[in-house]
Amino acid sequence: MHTGPMMATVATALVLAGCQNRPAPPTDITIDEPQILNAAGAGGAAPMIAVSAAGVRAFSWLSGLGDGAPNRLFVMTDGRSPVELVDTLGEFQADRETPPKLAWAPDGSLHILYAVARTDPGPQAFHAGLRVATSRDTGRSWDPPVSVTDDGALGRYRNDHALHIAGDGTIYVSWLDQRTDTIRVFATHSTDGGKTWDTNRLVDQEGSCECCRVALTTTPEGRAFLAWRKKLPGGIRDVVVARSDDRGVTWSAPVRIYADDWEVGGCPDAGPSLAADAEGRLHVGWWTGKPGAAGVKYARSDDGGTTFGAPVVMKVGERSRASHVQVGLGPEHQVVVTWEDGTVETPRILMRASGDGGTTFGPIETLSNEGMVAGYPVVAIRNREFTVLWQEQTPADQAAHESAAPKDVNWDAMTAPVWRYYNSADRHRVVARTGRLGGG
Repeated sequence: MHTGPMMATVATALVLAGCQNRPAPPTDITIDEPQILNAAGAGGAAPMIAVSAAGVRAFSWLSGLGDGAPNRLFVMTDGRSPVELVDTLGEFQADRETPPKLAWAPDGSLHILYAVARTDPGPQAFHAGLRVATSRDTGRSWDPPVSVTDDGALGRYRNDHALHIAGDGTIYVSWLDQRTDTIRVFATHSTDGGKTWDTNRLVDQEGSCECCRVALTTTPEGRAFLAWRKKLPGGIRDVVVARSDDRGVTWSAPVRIYADDWEVGGCPDAGPSLAADAEGRLHVGWWTGKPGAAGVKYARSDDGGTTFGAPVVMKVGERSRASHVQVGLGPEHQVVVTWEDGTVETPRILMRASGDGGTTFGPIETLSNEGMVAGYPVVAIRNREFTVLWQEQTPADQAAHESAAPKDVNWDAMTAPVWRYYNSADRHRVVARTGRLGGG
């Protein structure tokens, strides 16, 4: 991997304002005006954000206009121009449910995990690979990428991935893998800064939901936790959590967070979000399509994932399109949950905040602009300042993209133009809003 030409845009965009306000109740929120990250005239989708211990934010997104050209991957840190990353193994995948993932290590290095696929004809056409690249100078330049899989760089299905770096510097990666006829959850880790990777470990013998993202976190004492949407008896697809006490070498039997008992015959493309606080409590956000109670929920475990408390409803309705939930944690028992609202005609980005560790939540805040089709939010928090990032487009651009959908597709004989259409960043823009959580 090498750095390509920089986009001479938004070099100094999104500089966080200092917290000037006097202490306020824990759920009081102030929110700045939205900022657009990607260059005018270029599509931007699959956004991601991570913030370092020093408070430096890193952003990534995929750019492309669906004109038959491959997607381009950009990373930007605060105060710098975006840098383009290049990988010769394949083309960057722009699946919105599984965007490139960013994480800062304790030593200040920045890591990105992403999926590529081969589009040239041959036995590995449209097979996918998971790659990790590392920057040791806050995103200015990047080391050559490394594959995390141990059975070859490319496979039939490798996606829906998660990246997390523990306090001791151990880098964890998990993903869905189709090494057999069943898609299952795998995990691995690196203890040398991403240069080499441990044996890939099968987390659960039973099949997972085929295309819902997984989520990773660790507690201060080093326990690793992994969440995913599992196939359960009777066609139920609910979210579960498993624990590892040995850096992912072995995993406990998964525990269902809550019995939504949602029976569905296909994958909804909506996985959970998972975070651990300084006391080791687990915080999980997820979406369910259960009729009559469809929408977004949050739950907390105070006993290391053995049990979870009753869920707190963020927003539900009789029916809901898939919502993509993200949970962020503040320093003083603050919890932020953000998602796109699937219970309304035009999806919008919503957020609720808690000042008591997730026991109660304040009112819904609407972050996205009215009339825009918004989705796939992500959140990062440093001290009391948070940034929510998402993608959006006009209804007209959405309709134009949908009207250009390939006709009479032979899915058994995929072509590069068809693959690029469904993996295009299209005419989205990447939007960020920064805000501050009140103090206790």
